[in-house]
Amino acid sequence: MSTIVGDIGGTQARLELRVQNTTLYRKVYKSANYPDLIAIICRFIEDIKNTGISIQVGCLCVAIAGPIVEEGGDQRIKPTHLSWSCSAKELRDRFSVDSVFLLNDLQAAAYGISQLCPEDLLVIHEGKKNRVSPRLLLGLGTGFGQSLSIDQKGRSIVLSTEAGHMNFAPFNAFSHFFYEAQCLVGRNDYSAVTVETMLSSQGLLNICHYLLRHSSIIVSDRFRHAIENSNQSEMITEYANCNELLAEKTIEHYLELLAGYIGNVALSCLPAGGIYMMGGVAQHIIPWLQPERFMRLLMDKGSMSSLLEQLPVYIVKNDYLGLEGAYYIAQQRCGMHREAR
Repeated sequence: MSTIVGDIGGTQARLELRVQNTTLYRKVYKSANYPDLIAIICRFIEDIKNTGISIQVGCLCVAIAGPIVEEGGDQRIKPTHLSWSCSAKELRDRFSVDSVFLLNDLQAAAYGISQLCPEDLLVIHEGKKNRVSPRLLLGLGTGFGQSLSIDQKGRSIVLSTEAGHMNFAPFNAFSHFFYEAQCLVGRNDYSAVTVETMLSSQGLLNICHYLLRHSSIIVSDRFRHAIENSNQSEMITEYANCNELLAEKTIEHYLELLAGYIGNVALSCLPAGGIYMMGGVAQHIIPWLQPERFMRLLMDKGSMSSLLEQLPVYIVKNDYLGLEGAYYIAQQRCGMHREAR
């Protein structure tokens, strides 16, 4: 029997077929190109069959960017950045699979951390790792995700959150000015400004538009046209690679906001097991992340600076962390499901 695992984000849907810990087939799709999760999985199964691989699926475990709601023994999820919803029962009925499990994408990724190899990580700050302390995982992509995990008695315990929808707390001059500008974007005099507004891929775009309006930085006509006609944050790193000053300043301020936020969250959970940043934005900003400056901003917490200095900080370079975690859960829960039957 084989297992299908998935990691469905607002932009990309990653799916993988595994048999006894061996990956037989893996493919990435554009999430927005499909009307719902069932359509994505149907396409994946069709693509597998086109390769000549014959499959009999015994377990399906899918991680999705959004909160999981338990409803009368069933699981339902409405992805934060997609228009559809889905339940475990709907998947069970459609694909005739008894063992179906849904979980939050950052929850799955947190389970996958223990499966990472050293080459999967970029070390930003070595710190002093404590393997029995909490690990903090931040997902920087189309949205902003956050989870906590800790190992107890040889097993990972993961707490998923919706921290991206908390109000952002400004902490220095730039963050105060930028925060106030974002407050005035809404219909009300002051609208809530979330962490996701500031630190997702949209946050990069928001910073770029703010600097275009409020700074004296000279901008090339080509970049100005790109800013005004694109909603893709990747174009900012592309222009920064071409020494476009406003693009470089956008990334610099983004890293400033990110470091300050991480420092605040770290004080609330003391993740001596490590701080892990993952996602498309995290990987795109690597060339501009100066470890010493980033850590100086992160540790700028007065008398607590020396405490934060002990925390290891990493960027995850493995794009399939969510799939690793989903497979870990599939192994754990499918085994228990079979025993219960």
